[in-house]
Amino acid sequence: VVALTLLRGITARDGHPATMLVAGPERRVRWLADRYFAAEPARERLGHVPAWRLARTLKRMKSTADVTVVRVSRVTADRLGVSDDYLPVPDWIGMRLTAPFDLAAIVRRSQSVADDMRRVRRAGWAAEVSHRAADFITFYRDMYVPFVRARHRTEGHVRPARQLRRVFRRGGILWVGSDRKPVAGVLVEPRRGVLDVVAMGTAGGDLSWRKAGALAAVYAAIIEHARGEGCSVIDLRGSRPSLEDGLTRYKRKWGASVYDRADVLTTTLVRWDRMTPAVVDFLSSSPLLFRDGGSLSALAVDDGGDDPARTCERLGLPGLTRMIVLTRAPVPRTAASGNCVPIPFADIESGPRALLAPGND
Repeated sequence: VVALTLLRGITARDGHPATMLVAGPERRVRWLADRYFAAEPARERLGHVPAWRLARTLKRMKSTADVTVVRVSRVTADRLGVSDDYLPVPDWIGMRLTAPFDLAAIVRRSQSVADDMRRVRRAGWAAEVSHRAADFITFYRDMYVPFVRARHRTEGHVRPARQLRRVFRRGGILWVGSDRKPVAGVLVEPRRGVLDVVAMGTAGGDLSWRKAGALAAVYAAIIEHARGEGCSVIDLRGSRPSLEDGLTRYKRKWGASVYDRADVLTTTLVRWDRMTPAVVDFLSSSPLLFRDGGSLSALAVDDGGDDPARTCERLGLPGLTRMIVLTRAPVPRTAASGNCVPIPFADIESGPRALLAPGND
């Protein structure tokens, strides 16, 4: 059976009255609700529905909320029969860097990375590889576990020590620190030409080490280690499927491209019935990546109202099949190119079905 919950509040972006109907465990879509609502929303429990009756029930309730969010397994999503009535959003996306790994070129391309690397040099951070068993215990207990809990709060999933220890035996830990005192570390595993970035942490889980350049030093160490191991790909693993997610944007500035992870077995189906002000706020605060055939595409709202090319440039990710940008103006000021697809709000009469039509490419 699937739990139904109605959330009520105001949008975080412009303060419009807003509702969200959640089907499935609410804690798993909490990241969407946190972006949508300005404060903790009021909850109304609507009971439970058998999974086989879920599609029919949601169709009957489509006018209940501005946005409907259904969190189900990937297999169940394919069998619900909702087709393009919903936007199929993977719970996590994958991001990776591909060879050649040229740190100097990345610094030249991104002013933000250049600033980070200046902090690294000022702090004197240096990296080393460890294969000592005692170092794994230190990393897991004092860095990884507190870092996951501080960064992801209740949504964080702490992987068992025995599972990560097996990875450690096949790979190692990249330490970053000064005077032989590590302040950050990452567990990596080279495997068939791919360097897997499996787990990351900072001393005591302190997130402020990022401002001191410690995480940038970790990323630089990862790139150099991949070159030394002769890897052709660095798999940076999971990020939230939103173009405005902090971790997604951080990986993007290092040149990472996006891909659909086959090991993510759950999907969040997102639907709206009309482009209400609350829906516009929702899509503005959470520009979403979604499964589009055998790849990933993205949906965003144009910040300026009539310049989709600028929005695509600011938010776009390498690896996307298309970048759909909703515009307030009937005729965009700047012509879009490449995979950028502008669609005026006036052309949208319903929910995702209108956006996913074959002609919108």
